[in-house]
Amino acid sequence: MSKFRICDRRMRGILLFTPLIAAFLFSAPAFAGWAMEEVDSFGDVGEYGSLALDSNGKAHISYYDATNGTLKYATNTSGKWETVTLDSSGDVGMYTSIAIDVNGNVHIAYSDLSNWDLKYATNASGAWELTTIDREGYLGSYTSIAIDANGKTHISYFDGQSNIDLKYATNASGAWGTTTVDSNGDVGVYTSIALDANGKTYISYFDSSNWDLKYATNASGAWETAVVDSYGQVGLYTSITLDANGKAHISYFDASNWHLKYATNASGAWETYTIDDIDGTGFDTSISIDANGKMHIGYSQGWPNHDLKYATNASGNWVTTIVDITGSVGAFTSIALDESGNPHISYQAYDDYNLKYAVNKPRFEENETVVKYTGTWKPLANARFSGGKIKYSAQKNARASLDFTGTGIRWIAAKSKQLGKARVYIDGILSAIIDFYSPEKLPQNQVFEKTGLPYGNHAIAVEVSYRKNANSTGYDVDVDAFEVIP
Repeated sequence: MSKFRICDRRMRGILLFTPLIAAFLFSAPAFAGWAMEEVDSFGDVGEYGSLALDSNGKAHISYYDATNGTLKYATNTSGKWETVTLDSSGDVGMYTSIAIDVNGNVHIAYSDLSNWDLKYATNASGAWELTTIDREGYLGSYTSIAIDANGKTHISYFDGQSNIDLKYATNASGAWGTTTVDSNGDVGVYTSIALDANGKTYISYFDSSNWDLKYATNASGAWETAVVDSYGQVGLYTSITLDANGKAHISYFDASNWHLKYATNASGAWETYTIDDIDGTGFDTSISIDANGKMHIGYSQGWPNHDLKYATNASGNWVTTIVDITGSVGAFTSIALDESGNPHISYQAYDDYNLKYAVNKPRFEENETVVKYTGTWKPLANARFSGGKIKYSAQKNARASLDFTGTGIRWIAAKSKQLGKARVYIDGILSAIIDFYSPEKLPQNQVFEKTGLPYGNHAIAVEVSYRKNANSTGYDVDVDAFEVIP
């Protein structure tokens, strides 16, 4: 086992304090609403989760099943969440990292704790294949994976116990090769990897000897390392991304002040900022960059509230918001952006050890996995509907529901002479009865709106009442979309 247990992701606090760096900080809700759902609640799951989105915006999550000591994988590519165990040979699956190649194939790096090896799983051949990449030492923890334009794999990871080094593995030459990138002191935990357009590698990581944030790259043709931030005890929970110019952007934890920090060399020199100075924030950071070069960071407020949080500078100023406050949540966050720039976050609820998923977007269509249904609902396609489809039901007490974070909610649905009435519940309390009758067909109506809720977690449920207007010829109720008011 590594002697640096203080850096293990299971450790939720670090009792070290130094003065605070000056910061630019703005607090406000996000620009669109958040919806969230449980992905896997079977046992103690969701640790070491890693999220990637494919070109269709479908999610792929690798994570650790602590109950069984196995590597698991979840995806909603079919329109519903499906989970599978990929590796159960010993205690495997900690420190997972996932990436999708240009063909939509999945690649996962992870740790084999039974043998302290670095392992790799992929379905690029059409079936899942498992490979041991490096077994020379106590290896495979703090992995981070990236795929280049040629479909070749690059992995950063930690060589623990005897060497305490940062390592790197790639099959870019056609065969797997490994390299020690940094052996100067005790380094290499909390690694995060990114590739530029030329396939050059950039890694952020933690220097355990000096409590510094470090950075390594082979952009010049040889590995070079640098200290990015040495002010206090900084550099845990690092995450790196690159902009279109190949400049680095890193989110990380300031253990001296328990704050979220951000560093970039976009100006040509490293600059650091405190993004969230609420006490206890900045654990489990994950960063992504949108097409406009704006940053999106998912992270945890580890103490005292144990919430999932999100920060972005998409408006020009840094904005922070709470995403999920349902119990103790936000561990092992991983963020990815879809092609519209909407952030998706996978994370663990560590009071009940479930894998959860949150999405921020202006409108949630009826067929998204965050919208849950009970009873029998049927799809109907028409170009006049939002997203081209609705779901409808005439089954008494059939329900559609959405868990969301915001101050309000809108229900979008069609009206016609064949439709009935529905009950609307907000946080379990009856809020309205909606009559869908109209002598004309009216698609995409805002049939319900609730505003003025305290910002936080809420739920809407719409229920078929099996009652109707006297002029209506049917009892159907439809769901086209929901809009969350931030």
